[in-house]
Amino acid sequence: MVILSGKGGVGKSTVSSLLARSLAKNEELEIGLLDIDITGPSQPLFMGVKNEEVHKSASGWTPVYADENLAVMSAGFLLAHDAALVWGGARVCSISEIVTFHRCVEKWASEKLPQRSGVGCT
Repeated sequence: MVILSGKGGVGKSTVSSLLARSLAKNEELEIGLLDIDITGPSQPLFMGVKNEEVHKSASGWTPVYADENLAVMSAGFLLAHDAALVWGGARVCSISEIVTFHRCVEKWASEKLPQRSGVGCT
């Protein structure tokens, strides 16, 4: 499921976090919430895992778990807490980190999430 809009401030993050929490109430489901907002990632705050960190290993990055069956990956985990994100100067070099982040999420999702018709990582 993708929640997106061409406009900011319309509640995408709120809807996403509430939907993920609601779906995670069913303990038979494994839920993954991916926050790809690289200009204002808010899911770590919304999901109560703001002070957590993703763990990097040889096989990629491991998501942070808000609950046993609710994994969260966010560009916000790559930033210093409460840091403003400015795409210029030395920070442009961090684009490679964002690309790596997305690739790791795709790999994790393809291994952990069930593949259904029309759903999956490519």
